[in-house]
Amino acid sequence: MAQTNIFSNASNDGGSSAAVSPEAKLQPQPTDLAGRRVLVLEDDPVQQQLLAQYLRALGLQVVAATTIAEAKQRLSESVVQLAILDVQLPDGSGFELCEQLDSDPNYAGLPMIVLSSLSGAEVVRQTRAAGGVYYLAKPYDPNVLVALIENVFGERFR
Repeated sequence: MAQTNIFSNASNDGGSSAAVSPEAKLQPQPTDLAGRRVLVLEDDPVQQQLLAQYLRALGLQVVAATTIAEAKQRLSESVVQLAILDVQLPDGSGFELCEQLDSDPNYAGLPMIVLSSLSGAEVVRQTRAAGGVYYLAKPYDPNVLVALIENVFGERFR
């Protein structure tokens, strides 16, 4: 299996945000994920279904969308505690939604994990600039995604 690449915009050591290896920086926090609501924005129906099933198995409630417009509609109908956003979407970039949510007072502090098959320094820069907490390159190890989610909720609800 290829090494999973992640980017953390959350820094516990007071340092600057940087790309990190999961083994070096992930310290899963003990959390109860049951009942937490997560927006999943993924346009590939197979990927969306797999991710949603995996998250539901962890006890999370999934609010799914395939486009930015649909995600905005879902957000107007449901309160979510986390957004997991794909980048390449039929009606724009997941970075666009990330930026919009980050600058909207109604979603202030909403943690966002960005998933993409794109990789490299530019994607990391865009994630950081858009307000994403983590960037995770596809294909990713689901266990790493779980650790990121646990970190998000562990930091947020301690």
